[in-house]
Amino acid sequence: MLKISGAVLSAALVLSTFAATAQAAMEVKVSDNLYSVTVADQGPGDSVPIPGILQTNISQFYFWGLNDATITGAGSPVLGEGALALNTLDIAVGTPTTLTVALSENDEMLPTGPAYLNQQFSLTSLSGNATVTLTGYESNSNKLFDTTGLATKPLSLSAVGGVTDSSAVGLFKAPYSLTEVATIVFQTCGELDLQFTGNLAASPVPEPASILLFGTVLAAAGLVMRKRFVTNN
Repeated sequence: MLKISGAVLSAALVLSTFAATAQAAMEVKVSDNLYSVTVADQGPGDSVPIPGILQTNISQFYFWGLNDATITGAGSPVLGEGALALNTLDIAVGTPTTLTVALSENDEMLPTGPAYLNQQFSLTSLSGNATVTLTGYESNSNKLFDTTGLATKPLSLSAVGGVTDSSAVGLFKAPYSLTEVATIVFQTCGELDLQFTGNLAASPVPEPASILLFGTVLAAAGLVMRKRFVTNN
């Protein structure tokens, strides 16, 4: 669960004042086999009046089979360029079903060029029987919810306390979009107290000069350790 303190909200409000003219679009989409609903940052259904933080309870839209579901998404300017955070809290379903929760943001400008797409996933609470699979995407098309570009390896968890991560490398061209897609398979119905966090972040690939320097330092350290070993023996 994403906990937003008063200090964070105040800082985000200040940042949003400077970034209002260049704010990226962020949306949450929830769907099952029959229906789909989308909530935009600062749009109807968003309960947090701060750009870059989107919180909504999908049950207000009378979503079929979904009795309760609080979803929180965070992006720029709160997290900075090239980062997303998706959280869920207290999902209750009226019937066993498969639910897809996606968070997407476009107009990401940094990093560009060769970069890593890093996805981290943790399951902090689950009182029922469900499996959650999370995948991160980057798309140079800059379209929201575009899953045709670079993708991380799907991560699946069904036990509380599990933490896993994966990475993919590609060529990022600004502006681009980032998307996290969580697929939740419910084997039982009722209040599941399902809480998970997915953090998606882009990071630049180290330049060859930096890698060479790092390798040189390691080689030098190895020679020093070898010399000491020979001297001591």
